[in-house]
Amino acid sequence: MSFCYWKLCTCPDTQPCSEHHGNHCGLFNGLQITNNNQVVDGITRNTDAAILRMTADEATIDMEIAKVEQRKQQLENMKRDLDTAFDGANSIGQRRAAIQKGMQAYATANEVNQEAASAAQQAYALTVGWQSAIGAMSTKLIQPYSDPTGYCDCYTTKLDQLAAIDGQISNSRARWNADNAELARYRSHLWNIVKAPATIVTGLGIWAYIIFGWGAALMKAMFVILLVVAIMVIAFLLRLLYLKKRMATLARQLLGLQLIYYRVQSIGTCKKFAGEEQYYENIWWQDEVLKNLPDYKAEDQ
Repeated sequence: MSFCYWKLCTCPDTQPCSEHHGNHCGLFNGLQITNNNQVVDGITRNTDAAILRMTADEATIDMEIAKVEQRKQQLENMKRDLDTAFDGANSIGQRRAAIQKGMQAYATANEVNQEAASAAQQAYALTVGWQSAIGAMSTKLIQPYSDPTGYCDCYTTKLDQLAAIDGQISNSRARWNADNAELARYRSHLWNIVKAPATIVTGLGIWAYIIFGWGAALMKAMFVILLVVAIMVIAFLLRLLYLKKRMATLARQLLGLQLIYYRVQSIGTCKKFAGEEQYYENIWWQDEVLKNLPDYKAEDQ
């Protein structure tokens, strides 16, 4: 005996089931569904493709995080070398070498600013793409679900399953919205830091330091500050990337829940028999009882 997708009736196509006196239960486009993954159409194919893209985005973000971690280590090493160079600069040659390290720090700090600005922009573009996929799928869902033709236990079970999935979708969306707001704050902080022009002493000040050693503490402080700011930018960038990775995972999970909802939503429940509805709903049981009476006669006799 074959049961419907909801496991509550034996519903053939042409005759009504004995449980609910309906037919076509558990069908999608004429196919008898036993697993919701069998619900396949253009919408599910596009959503599956979007989920695969989000999985690839997660891998790309992991590589970005590894690169930024290396950059952070480079900056910390440069700061340590810069401290050593300035603290031990007693001759013109040593001071010239210290300035060269300072100029390298200056160039690296500018590169970090550009990298951070680009990463923040990419983060925005990715989240817009994820939100677009989630929003497009949302338009295909009936939330909360209802069907004016639903009437049986199969329909009640369908409502319960969809309500449970809808609750998970709502929770995931709330977390997504919170993370998206946090990401916007980090992007704003990064932008405010990197858009400020780096300041550096004039060429005359550098010349005076190399020849006479004047302003050594100030010169060192200027270059060290550049590196400290760059390290701070990297820290913000790492936080942004980890947040972006979490959002990619959450977007994939949210879209996956929407896909499950859509598939379950698309699976039919019992439809009232289109033939002798009155007979099947009201009279069939009377004949079963009356035919056992001694004086019973069928209506056509």
